Amino acid sequence: MIADWISYRDAAAALLVAQLNLECPRDVLRPEHRGRRDLVGTGWSYRTHGIGVDVTRTNGHGGIDFDFSALDGQLFAPPDFWRLVLFAKRSVHDRTIDSHRYKPIIDDAERYRNLIDAELDHQFPT
Repeated sequence: MIADWISYRDAAAALLVAQLNLECPRDVLRPEHRGRRDLVGTGWSYRTHGIGVDVTRTNGHGGIDFDFSALDGQLFAPPDFWRLVLFAKRSVHDRTIDSHRYKPIIDDAERYRNLIDAELDHQFPT
């Protein structure tokens, strides 16, 4: 699931850079880009929040929420448990990922929390 999330995050960041003519995806957090805005002609919109951004389809299906890292030399913060669950729900709803893999997590996220937390610890050791 984390590999899917990272791939989708990278595509969303590239979309922001291309559509807003940013030098770096983090530049979406500058005051002139803050708020909720449509990326005209793409079918996507974004909403900034704190140190992150939520990129969603304008039709309400799909999307990803991610934060930028506060650590030097690291662009993105790792996903947390609830961002991964939200991603799974949105992606299954949008039919962009295999629903059979993620349906159990969507149906009972807490039951799968240990599995997801272990995967997060493996991918992003502290």
